[in-house]
Parts: sequence; C-alpha cells; structure tokens
Amino acid sequence: MDIDLLIRLRATARAVLEEDQKQSLGQAQAVVDIYAQIRGRLFEAVPDELHDELTGLMPADLEADLTGTAHIKIAAATRALTTLRAIAGWLDGVIESATRAERLSAEAEAYAKERVRAEQTAGLLSRRPNP
Repeated sequence: MDIDLLIRLRATARAVLEEDQKQSLGQAQAVVDIYAQIRGRLFEAVPDELHDELTGLMPADLEADLTGTAHIKIAAATRALTTLRAIAGWLDGVIESATRAERLSAEAEAYAKERVRAEQTAGLLSRRPNP
C-alpha cells in the first residue's frame, strides 16, 4: 500500500472541504468531479480487502445526479463534501493502521536481529577456554 499516495489523497479531500461551502452550479460540478477522481485513485491505492469498505463509504452514483436540476446538482455536491469528510477520517485510520503495522514489523525484525546477535555473543563466550 502506498502510504504517501494515501496521505496526498487525504490532503486533497481536506483541501476541497476547506473551500467555500456555498455552492454554485459550476462548483457543484467541480466538487463531484474531484470526488470521482479521489474515489478512483483510492480504489487503485488501497488493497483489495478494503474495496468493500470503500464502496460502502464512497458511492459511485453521485455523477448521475449531475444530470438533474440545479437543486439536485448542488445536493450531489453537498453529498460529495459530506462523503469526503468521512473519507478523510477513514484515511486517517487506514494510514495509522498501515504505519503501525510497518512499525511493529520493523521493531520485531530489530528485536530478532538483536536476539540473534546476543545469542551468538553468548555462544562465543561459552566456548572460551577457562584460564
């Protein structure tokens, strides 16, 4: 899993959320377009075992709402923004989980190497002849 990509996507979602909340029709289209781009990139970035969870959090049907009335288009953008808020939090959890797993793996590897080194040193000491 590319943690750096996930961090960039999270930052993108948060940047969209920081924009002015008053939506014009043009902004509605842009927000839903960005939502779709982030959604697509996330499906590429996360492992397959997270796809079902991501599908539940990020529906693909928002783009269909852009063919409706102005009210429906703005509602689609509002829904996209709400979903992006949730995704930013979800990404926090995914990134934390992945980095914790990497850290634990590195710590276990370091411990194992130290243990082998200690056992080798102990073995060398026990082989020394007594004076």
